[in-house]
Amino acid sequence: MAFTYGVKLPGFNNKKIQVGEITSKLYKDLVKSLYNNDSTEFVYHLNQLIEHASPGILQGGLNAVDKIILLLQIRSICISPDLKLKATCVETKKQFECNIRIEDMVFKLESAIYNKTILQENVTIKHSIVKAIDEIHFINLEPEKAFSYQLASSIDELIAGGKTIEFKNISFEERVKIVDALPLTLTTKVFDSLSLTEAEISKTKLLVVPSPYSKTPVVDLPVSTNTTVLLEFCKLIFNDDLINLYKINLNLISKANFTPDYADSITPAEQLLYWNLYVQQVQEEVSANTPKQGNNTPSFGQGIPNEFG
Repeated sequence: MAFTYGVKLPGFNNKKIQVGEITSKLYKDLVKSLYNNDSTEFVYHLNQLIEHASPGILQGGLNAVDKIILLLQIRSICISPDLKLKATCVETKKQFECNIRIEDMVFKLESAIYNKTILQENVTIKHSIVKAIDEIHFINLEPEKAFSYQLASSIDELIAGGKTIEFKNISFEERVKIVDALPLTLTTKVFDSLSLTEAEISKTKLLVVPSPYSKTPVVDLPVSTNTTVLLEFCKLIFNDDLINLYKINLNLISKANFTPDYADSITPAEQLLYWNLYVQQVQEEVSANTPKQGNNTPSFGQGIPNEFG
């Protein structure tokens, strides 16, 4: 049985869902998609990664904030519990590095409240926020479609005339048609509720990075339900050095004798752990074979691999 870990998601009544690990191959492909500067391609790979870790969750109604929680937890378990950022001070133009604890960001997101119920005459609408599976429709969205798309993705349930429609069970295009057919007074009421939800959520700061030189924030990002903001945040947390990922893969295969398939099948965190253990083993072997007295000249061919060779 494969290793899994529990992730608590507010949109699933704060119940823990079991999530699997992601492979180094999936992670490399995700990072590679960032180099194409194509948001659609990046979202495709993000969703592929999510579907691998938790099959069916996108179709099950995963919302945009829960998606970020899930991705942060995947990153924490399978890559690193800290997010390392490089930034430039706006005032001094000096560069600096900082470490952000992922669990601190997850804690802030877990407190988000976004489930609301709207009543008008004999119609009841229950809404939350934009669903992760729909985010692809919001890339390069035409302004005149924003109103309908936001409602089509955020509404969870529509009850009218004794009939209940679960929006997650129908296609995005069908949802848009239903929203467009509703009375404007009702849809405006729902949109206003969504705007109020966004305003309340944004009072919490998700990520603040002050400059060590001027104390002025270089990053000042609130919790948000805006798909554009969340997409840029995803790019930030998965912006890795692709060359280093290939180097450690090559080292494990060429020096530690891993098969290519196995190196690709383990997590990035496991790859780094194995490589560090291999380096430690080589160092111990070199130390054990080095004469303690007399001859201090290293023998030909001795060498210790560094972190990435």
